[in-house]
Amino acid sequence: MHRLLKPTGSIYLHCDWHADAYIRVHILDKIFGRDCFVNELIWGYQWGGVGKRNFAKKHDNIYWYCKQNKKWIFNEKEMREAYITKDKRWHNNEGGKLLRDVWDDIPIINTMANERIGYPTQKPLALLERIIKASSNEGDVVMDPFMGGGTTIVMASRLGRQFIGIDQSIAAVDVTDKRLQSDGLYSQKDKHYEIEKYYYSEEDLKAVPHFEFEKWIISKFGGIPNTKQTGDYGIDGLKDGVPIQVKK
Repeated sequence: MHRLLKPTGSIYLHCDWHADAYIRVHILDKIFGRDCFVNELIWGYQWGGVGKRNFAKKHDNIYWYCKQNKKWIFNEKEMREAYITKDKRWHNNEGGKLLRDVWDDIPIINTMANERIGYPTQKPLALLERIIKASSNEGDVVMDPFMGGGTTIVMASRLGRQFIGIDQSIAAVDVTDKRLQSDGLYSQKDKHYEIEKYYYSEEDLKAVPHFEFEKWIISKFGGIPNTKQTGDYGIDGLKDGVPIQVKK
């Protein structure tokens, strides 16, 4: 991603408490550099169960890094909170307060949400709308290399951005395809697939020892497996200096 970004480009990486510190220190700081760290955004929400022995874990982290220090795009007017004028006939955000780095005004997608498609990692459209508006302009290219349910791609299309979506799941590609077509901004003639399939039975793959499986996957990405197989901070291989992590 670092190589692909233009000088004014940005990357937003979403994670939760399980790996946030490792991702920032061992991956993002090393690849982009500490000077290119712009913001740690806290997305807070109220949904799901709570424990009785600790504070409820109700936020995710979004790390924003730029390609080159002090050269990133930031559409400040778009990032001001809307207010209602005295006559209460319309909303205006130009005179509002600049948003903080704690975003607790965007709810998580619950089971009754109209935009819910059932994809397990689906994020709210409003969350991606804010990110895309903040760090890109119309006509710019937005890329999501872990496309999932296609929320980033759908919002990029709605906001007049070009887009590239990548996912290892053909189901994810089909879901995103259908969402784009339902928006009326995309048709079959616009679609370009690059799909590579490997035909191995589930039983065959389950029988492969863990580290051999890692090496096989990394080789398919053109990477070099990590010879250190424990205590490697989840870095199973490298390709051109970029970490690769494999989950069986």
